[in-house]
Amino acid sequence: MNNQHDILRLLRNLIRIGTVSTVDLDNGLCRVETGGNLTDWLNWLTCRAGRTRSWSAPSVGEQVLIFALGGELDTAFVLCGIFSDDFPAPSASADALHIAFPDGAVIEYEPETGALSVSGIKTADVQASESITASTKVVIVTADKITLDAPEVVCTNKLTTGHAGSEKRRGDAREH
Repeated sequence: MNNQHDILRLLRNLIRIGTVSTVDLDNGLCRVETGGNLTDWLNWLTCRAGRTRSWSAPSVGEQVLIFALGGELDTAFVLCGIFSDDFPAPSASADALHIAFPDGAVIEYEPETGALSVSGIKTADVQASESITASTKVVIVTADKITLDAPEVVCTNKLTTGHAGSEKRRGDAREH
């Protein structure tokens, strides 16, 4: 193994670029095509993999880096996330956190405007065992129907009610 050819092969294999060809979601593994070769099943890196864990599987066709310990591809792991013509950057903001999903949903926080935006989703579900608090100057809810399913609904200040064709009634909710 001490010949120059083997040493050069190991050096070239330390860091390689490739394209994800197959993903095993059950085991958190992927195979990568690189330089005409197809790797064995490799782990991909994630932000956290201890008591706190995150999950974002690579996409087939996504460009990745392969880091091979000692230059041997059977010891390699995959660093996902190289933008390409097939998967271009979803934002041009220098500071935004922007996550675009394949179904068109987007989560974005733009520090320049202070706006958090979630769009393109079908449902949202927030569950808390004790309480949910929203504090702001104005809350606007636009919906075809709103259901408050609780044994008691408390309004601590003025309440305006009404519906199409009726006269609105204003007053202190505690008076009624």
